[in-house]
This record gives sequence, structure tokens and C-alpha cells, in this order.
Amino acid sequence: MKHDFFPLSFSSLKAFSVSPLNFIHYKLHKPPPTGSMEFGTRVHLAVLEPERFERDVVVYDGRRDKRTAEYREFLDAHPGAEIVTPSEMDRLQQCRDRVMQHPSAASMLEHCQHRERKIEFTRNKVPHRGIVDAHSHNVAMDVKTAAQWKPRQWEKAAYDALYFVQAAMYIHGLAQNNVHVDRFYFLVIQSAAPFHVVLYEMDAGYINRGFDIWDSLLAQFEHWDGTATPYKNGDTFPMSGPAWINIMEERG
Repeated sequence: MKHDFFPLSFSSLKAFSVSPLNFIHYKLHKPPPTGSMEFGTRVHLAVLEPERFERDVVVYDGRRDKRTAEYREFLDAHPGAEIVTPSEMDRLQQCRDRVMQHPSAASMLEHCQHRERKIEFTRNKVPHRGIVDAHSHNVAMDVKTAAQWKPRQWEKAAYDALYFVQAAMYIHGLAQNNVHVDRFYFLVIQSAAPFHVVLYEMDAGYINRGFDIWDSLLAQFEHWDGTATPYKNGDTFPMSGPAWINIMEERG
């Protein structure tokens, strides 16, 4: 049964890292995109595929009500387009402009001519697939929108989200597609005004840890019996409070 869920992706493997139940739910009942996810997708278009952005994202300054003739005519004139409000378009353009104003990010994007590349690859005989946001012959990049964009905040958010595993997967996947990158970056765009932009380069040791966690998850997947086991089934966890409580008590 579990082979019916192949190929694996970073998102599905991250779901499996929580529990088999979470993995099955992700595969069978993918939730509709949230507003934040839709914003992130449009930022990707604006930054990575500006020509598609100009063509496919259009502004409608009015009430989106299909019962009105005006809105129906607008939809007929823009089949398949993504419709945004003027304020939403302004946010997207600001994100794009902030990236282009960031010298290192703009230079990196110019260097990475391959955009939104779909790849298929294997690891330990398990088929995978993914989409690499941008890459050249030796550099790869993933674009993220995030509320936690400052270095200390981003480090924690990225670790919790297993983005170092994602970097390892895409480096490996590109290598199997004859692209041997030696540097991997995350281009992080603040998800609210004023839309700061920070470029993070992954440390080689951190990427190696990503490979270790990836292999560990694949080993767990191999031994999984296919049942929808919930998170830490049957376990009880002690609660002693966060670490900073003890620090504050010591200072007091």
C-alpha cells in the first residue's frame, strides 16, 4: 500500500516525519492553499518568472461577485488568470522590487537562469520528485516568504520546517539530473511590509545533517507497515516549562 504513495516529495516526507497518519492525510486530503500560501506562490511568480507574472496575475478593483455582469465580463476577458486587488498587487510588486534592490540576491537570480525546474530522482531506491526554484550549473536557490526572517528567528523556523533536509534532497536530485551544485541558498522575503530580503547560504555540515535525517526518514518509511499510526502513539510527555523559565529563575 505505501508504494501507492510514490514518488515522495519534500512536503510528503516532512509530513511522514510527524507521523504515518499525518503522511496519509497529506497524501489523500491535501488542504486548500491558505492566503499565506497563495501570497507565497505569487511572490515566486513575481521574483522567478516575471513574464508569467505580468501575463497571469491581473488586478480587479471591485467586488468579486460572479452574479454581476461586470465581474463576469472581466473573468471572460482573463481566462485562467489569478485575480488580485490593487493592494495585493502593490505588496507583490514591493516584494519583487526589494529582491531586485538586494545586490547579492539580484546577482544570484541573474546567475541562476533555470527557474521552477521539475526534477525526478531516487534515494535508497525510493522515487522522489521536486521543484527547484532556481539554479545554475553550480548554485541552487529556494525562495521563501516568512514572518520570521531575521537570522535568529529564521534559523529556528528553518530547522523546525526541515529546510536543511530540503536542501539535501534538491542537491542530490540535481546531481542525478547532471547538475552538480556546491552551494545552496535560501532567499527569504519578509511576508509583510516593509518586505525585508535576506539571503542565507547553507553550511556544508548542515546540509550533511540534512542527508542524515533524510536517510533516517527513508529507513523508517521502509520499515513502516502502512498503517495510519498517529504521533507518538500512546506516549505521555512530561511538562516542566520552557528552558527560559529556569534561566529567569536563576537570574532572579
